[in-house]
Amino acid sequence: MQPHQYPAPGYPPDASWPDEYAPVPSQPAPDGPLPSPVPVAFGATAAGVAALALLVLGVMSLVVFRAGPADRNDGDVIVTVLIVWASLVAALLLAYSIGLIVAGRDAGRSGIVWIGVAALPWTILIPAGIVEIASHWEEYLSDGFITVASVVSYACGGLAAFGLLTAMIVLGIPPGRRWLAARVLARTGALWPPAPLVAARKRFTFSAFLGMGGCAAQLILTLLVTEDGNGRSTFLAVSAVILVLLVAVPQLLGVWGGRLAFAGRRGGAHLARAAGVFLIYGVQPFVLIGVLNGLAGVFDTDAILPDAAGGPLAAVVTAAIMLGIVQYVAGLAALADPRSELYLRSGGRRPG
Repeated sequence: MQPHQYPAPGYPPDASWPDEYAPVPSQPAPDGPLPSPVPVAFGATAAGVAALALLVLGVMSLVVFRAGPADRNDGDVIVTVLIVWASLVAALLLAYSIGLIVAGRDAGRSGIVWIGVAALPWTILIPAGIVEIASHWEEYLSDGFITVASVVSYACGGLAAFGLLTAMIVLGIPPGRRWLAARVLARTGALWPPAPLVAARKRFTFSAFLGMGGCAAQLILTLLVTEDGNGRSTFLAVSAVILVLLVAVPQLLGVWGGRLAFAGRRGGAHLARAAGVFLIYGVQPFVLIGVLNGLAGVFDTDAILPDAAGGPLAAVVTAAIMLGIVQYVAGLAALADPRSELYLRSGGRRPG
């Protein structure tokens, strides 16, 4: 059997497997040349360029902050922290996904596509934030420094956006998927029902537990580490609506979609992917709230929790939310795995 043919070794299962898990036989791929690794390599390279551009944006933010006045206001500190945090996290996730591709894991390809969806708006917001801070300190910074900071920031933002869009397109279309699919399907072992699809159900469930619980805990923590007033009640009410509509509902749809996919229904995978778009953007405000909650003690607020407890709690809750979204993206990657695709194309379970 050629490495790019399917069913892969281990398909279909032998008689020891339960009948309800037996797949509908699928036809092998036609003979021909092995898929080219060029498209996936091009997409991974584009993702690497985006990661480097994001890192440069983070460094530029620190350079501008360091060159500013000694007496900085709270807003400038918060914006700088958010820029560095967002740039570093996005770059590290892209680097990790590239490593998965190098290791022959299709999850890296799928991960880059979804990381691109999440990070694309930041390629506009981050450069704008850096330029705004530099312009705000124009009396302390030279015109040449502000010009260089603006040019570098917008150039890197554009390069990051171009790299992410290129990687998302190249790794999402069939030519960018075939080489990894050939490597995955050529592996031996009992693969029915496919291990990625089995894992997807667990990941979506774990993600729902961490995502909904973490976001709700974030709002409760906000009450404990910030003082009342300045529209806090309105902010919490709006955040609660976002929690229900853009976090809880998509999470539950993802769990349902994963179960439908395990039953052999392709619509379940499509449902989980569609819900994931809303979740990716809906969960980001709560991560940012976590960063702000962690900084609350720095600004000497009249909080119920002491600073020594508020900061660590904010870090733990924020980490739980991020782990939840990572689990959801891992579930989406499992649904896109070639073994899962083969299972869904066959109808999953044999009729009758």
